[in-house]
Amino acid sequence: MIRIISYTHLLILVLSVGVLFGCNSDIVEQKRQAESRYIRINGYPKGFSEVEVSTRSGKNEFETKLSTLYMLIFDANGQLVDVPQFIASGVPDFLIDTHSPSFVNHDQQALRQCDIFLVGNLNNGDLAGIRSLTELYNFEVEATTIHPDADPSFKGLVMIGQTQEKVDLSLARPSTSNNIQDIFMVSIYAKVVVNLQIRPEEHLPGNDQSFRMISWEVVNAPRYATLGAPDATDETAPSHGDKIPSSPSGLYSGSNPVGVSQSLSYTFYMLEHKRNKLNTVNYPEGIDEMSKQRFKPKFVNEDTDAAYMIINGIYVDHQLVTHETTYKLYLGANAVDDFYILRDNQYNNNITIKGVTSNSGYDESTVSFDARVTVNSGPVVVSVKRDTQLDCHYEVRPLDIYITPGYTVNVAVDPAAQNWIGLDRETIADGKVVKRDYFTTNLISTLPKSYGPFTSDFRVWAYFDENTSTSDRIGKIIFTYIETATGDQTVLTYTFLQKGLFEVAYNGHTYYIEFHEEYLHNFDPNDPFNNKTDGMFWGLDGMQLSHRRDAFKYDGILSNSITNNIKSLLRELDPQFYLYDFYTPRDEATVGTNGVTINERAGHAFTSDIVATAGIGPLKLNETAGSAVEYCYNKNKRNAAGIVSEIKWYLPAIDEIEDIVMGAYGTFTDFQNKYYWSSQPAYDYYTYHYRGLGGLNSGDGNFFNDNLYSARATKIDYQSSVYNTVKSGMSDYLIKFNFRRPSIFEAVTWGNPREEINPVTPVDDPGKQLRTNINRIRCVYRAN
Repeated sequence: MIRIISYTHLLILVLSVGVLFGCNSDIVEQKRQAESRYIRINGYPKGFSEVEVSTRSGKNEFETKLSTLYMLIFDANGQLVDVPQFIASGVPDFLIDTHSPSFVNHDQQALRQCDIFLVGNLNNGDLAGIRSLTELYNFEVEATTIHPDADPSFKGLVMIGQTQEKVDLSLARPSTSNNIQDIFMVSIYAKVVVNLQIRPEEHLPGNDQSFRMISWEVVNAPRYATLGAPDATDETAPSHGDKIPSSPSGLYSGSNPVGVSQSLSYTFYMLEHKRNKLNTVNYPEGIDEMSKQRFKPKFVNEDTDAAYMIINGIYVDHQLVTHETTYKLYLGANAVDDFYILRDNQYNNNITIKGVTSNSGYDESTVSFDARVTVNSGPVVVSVKRDTQLDCHYEVRPLDIYITPGYTVNVAVDPAAQNWIGLDRETIADGKVVKRDYFTTNLISTLPKSYGPFTSDFRVWAYFDENTSTSDRIGKIIFTYIETATGDQTVLTYTFLQKGLFEVAYNGHTYYIEFHEEYLHNFDPNDPFNNKTDGMFWGLDGMQLSHRRDAFKYDGILSNSITNNIKSLLRELDPQFYLYDFYTPRDEATVGTNGVTINERAGHAFTSDIVATAGIGPLKLNETAGSAVEYCYNKNKRNAAGIVSEIKWYLPAIDEIEDIVMGAYGTFTDFQNKYYWSSQPAYDYYTYHYRGLGGLNSGDGNFFNDNLYSARATKIDYQSSVYNTVKSGMSDYLIKFNFRRPSIFEAVTWGNPREEINPVTPVDDPGKQLRTNINRIRCVYRAN
């Protein structure tokens, strides 16, 4: 029968400013000469094994404290030898006399293979009834309360250890046997370390953000655990299913509050507790690994008893708005989908507060950091994302306002910003307030500048005009709420920071670019998935974009009668001569000599041509761009029909994006060693040989044609004061052709590849990227 005792110090909370890690106690050899009949047993408490942490720090005496010790000896059959020995002092030093009656009268053969156990920090008499190894393993320890380590009555963490090898304790024990046995004891608890820091994504000059921890509690901490470790793959299910009652621990006494780049840390110890996942979670497309931790609560239900910690605190954001926060942290070996808390393991959890950024994903009326945090910000909550990351092109942001019954709210644009900020909630689709179809050239002047009063939750869209200066600007939206019963009025002012055009001067050229790449961020507070991507595909896969610009020249001129058939093969219909001006050739000395003109820094023209050739038309604000060119083109304001009358925003050409990345390499870390798209398709390079009638007028030439599945991109790294740029967008010649006109009565036709020239395997540049690849984009504004 299992023996159960009351042990009150099972779950101990330690609060500190620094992170505490366990380590092995210093082992001091205490060997001394002894007769073979005596065996000395030394015990050493061992620190916790860290989970997913590669370094160790100084020992924590609290974790290795020994107040009492039991020693138990079991023979080869698992039966107790002698009686359990108890030391009240906790000094790990026992002496076994193998010639005492208990050993002399025991089965000598069974004594040849003994296990010696030490158990620390139990009460005298707790193990007095143990008679077998099975009973020791099944013995349960009970926790009823939570005590801080400052409690002078605390004995220490319950530990257990055994000899690493079987020990001969028979009368026939060889005299050469080791008379000193060292036993390393490990805790039956798990150690949980929580580090909390503030690294916000939003900043406003002079507004200091902070978090003040108020209290904490642990929910579903088990009340019982056996001395023997259960199977590591099974859920823990002790005979007693009780849990330690969870209740707020009281005020947190550690370092408070913490500001930006500061941190607070706290530690608690709990019994082994393992729960399996119950549900399947379908992550949204494009979610990054870090964001998956927000969905951990969805793997279990409330009745699964998975252990979690609740942290209550006060967060002051960059708008100086105060939020009461409750953080729900599910414990386990990872922050994504593990709910196993194993003994003798340390679990390190890092919480980073980036701001109140998204809906909880469970209750649409609750604003939160993510799916683990509930926020109560008072009677009125304003939820907006990336309010300090407005870019210089036009922007649209949803503002969600949550209202407690008994209050009314009005929203208005500050008069000083009404020339570039407007509000809208008139467009209704399926009962929801959605964005307008287009950001038109006169939109701001036609939009309302205020709405209200509202008595229930509502969404309003804020429209921000483009900022074509190189200076940042600040605008404010004011929320005024009134308590109906008292008439008391409170004003919340939200400040929005919009960047100006970022000027890049390099290589004798000046460019004006956007400051952010918005596909890297999420802007909708009602999106619980935080969808974002690391870039975008080039698009237009398989589309020929330069029919009018195939270079096909011999001595600058090929008569129409000679080239007509070849042009037909190239799908050219215009009978006039053609100039090659769509791509920048690889080797101007050899490629650009046959009447080819090189159109440099023509990203604006290329963008315009691709828009026309690909038939890119009106794109509504709630639609997604289908190509990299359309992504930049869509930043242009439109007329009421969705037509762009003047293209100002464009995707840069290959030489332009190289200038931009090198010129702003030190400003934007995103530029460093990442591929960026240009507005130019990749191209293939061919050469040909011509022979006229009778072999006269022979010559050589070359031509280029779109690679229908690739586009040009660049990547730059900076080493030893030198910018290294990958070659971008072209292959070595693919094939060499003859073409001929056998007689005056026959048309010009393609001949076979020239057999007298050694074949060359094409080698693509690294910057010749498949149009389906995901690369970065930085759009450019044409200022003149």
